[in-house]
Amino acid sequence: MRDKVIKVVCEGQGNNQVAQHPRIYLQVQENSEVTCPYCGKEFVYEPSEC
Repeated sequence: MRDKVIKVVCEGQGNNQVAQHPRIYLQVQENSEVTCPYCGKEFVYEPSEC
């Protein structure tokens, strides 16, 4: 059985160009989190049990 993985995109935080960085794609495994290496934004994948 393989872990479920989602892909997320990060372009930085905020609407101004100073807070932005190059667009990068990150993979987040189920029940896990990943942090953007540029801006530190965290992405969490906690699937619902519906």
